[in-house]
Amino acid sequence: MVEHHEKGENKLNQDGEYYFETLGGRSLVGKDVLSVWDTLTKEDSAVNTYDFFDSDDLEKSVSGVIAKNLTAIAPMVFLGPVGTSIYGGMFVARELLKTLPMLERVGTVLSSEDGEENSMLNNLAAYGEKFTGGTSDYGKSKTFSFENFGNLISDVAL
Repeated sequence: MVEHHEKGENKLNQDGEYYFETLGGRSLVGKDVLSVWDTLTKEDSAVNTYDFFDSDDLEKSVSGVIAKNLTAIAPMVFLGPVGTSIYGGMFVARELLKTLPMLERVGTVLSSEDGEENSMLNNLAAYGEKFTGGTSDYGKSKTFSFENFGNLISDVAL
């Protein structure tokens, strides 16, 4: 049986292991989405120590923050105009997917209709959020951290 957990705490299954549930079309508001970048290596493995994309730990090292953000920005510098357009277009598409439920809800409110949430748009938003890099627990709880500052720099550059 799964024990009660507080908001913001990771959920544990019967075996005491962390798990994530699927949204099933529900809204993302107030929920953390597991990033594909956090699942490239198995937790507690030797390789995971060097995985700078992995941000689901308590803290992220300074070298990990620098490597992760340089890797995100590097294609914009080295791919040339055509590659940069494609790479940039992927980021625009990802961010658009994440904002679709909000845009649909604004349209619903402005038109004075009382509609329910669109599960298809919520699923698309979850798909877009899945390809956004994660943030460590320390970065989530502190406004001013090196990790948040590094993410801000790469977001502006992109």
